[in-house]
Amino acid sequence: MPTLPSKQTVYFSKHLTAYKCWNNIKEALETNGVSYGLLSNTKDIWARDYMPAYSNGHYIAYKYNPDYLQQEKQYITENIDEVFDFSQDSIINTDLVIDGGNIIVGDNSIIMTDKVFVENPHYTREQVVEIIEKSFSAKLIIIPWDTYEEYGHADGMVRFVSSDHILINCYKDFDTPLRAKLLETLQPYFSKISELNYGKAYRTNSWAHINYLQVDNLLFVPQLNITSDEYALEQLAHIFPNYKIVPVEVKGIVRNGGALNCVSWNYFEI
Repeated sequence: MPTLPSKQTVYFSKHLTAYKCWNNIKEALETNGVSYGLLSNTKDIWARDYMPAYSNGHYIAYKYNPDYLQQEKQYITENIDEVFDFSQDSIINTDLVIDGGNIIVGDNSIIMTDKVFVENPHYTREQVVEIIEKSFSAKLIIIPWDTYEEYGHADGMVRFVSSDHILINCYKDFDTPLRAKLLETLQPYFSKISELNYGKAYRTNSWAHINYLQVDNLLFVPQLNITSDEYALEQLAHIFPNYKIVPVEVKGIVRNGGALNCVSWNYFEI
């Protein structure tokens, strides 16, 4: 996991409180002593997508204008200054079109799918890479877009365990060609690659387990009342031996295409 400031608060859109599973999320946070808050003036529940990403002492703000919402622009949260007071924070602004769900931040590198190039046709690939690496002060690793997932997000595909250890989702259960491409892409950068694997317990929504919320040494893991739930908890406990694994039932948000990382935003006092 990336090295982060010790004090953090997790924020969620106020819209999330209308979901039944909000009570499960709230109870899990409170039971484990996690500070949390609610964001006003958001257009939907997916806070990770439009709130700035944190990397190396700065927040990086980008243009949130995804192609999949061009016919539903009422759901695009554009002005983050109306959502949160960033006056005390160091903000780096870029005009690249990015979804926060496509940003996985490590100590010295970040991971994004190649959909970032599709969303920024007015720049060359080389320019996109240069802008991102300069803004994040980190090496950009591009992985192939899982095109079955229209949003092009990386947070349902890979997560950092440490700077040289990466976790990938259960592609060996349902998409071995994409798994092969991911391994080929990631192996030059990581000395260890772990994989989730559910075998016969795999279900369509098993992808959601990797979309956990990480706060310090806590992993809040989505539970869906499906057979892979327990397998995910066991495997993550083995992969993260020094972390507390906290199961949270969030079926309501998964039905809408996201899970715990998608609806949360970690704010670090810097």
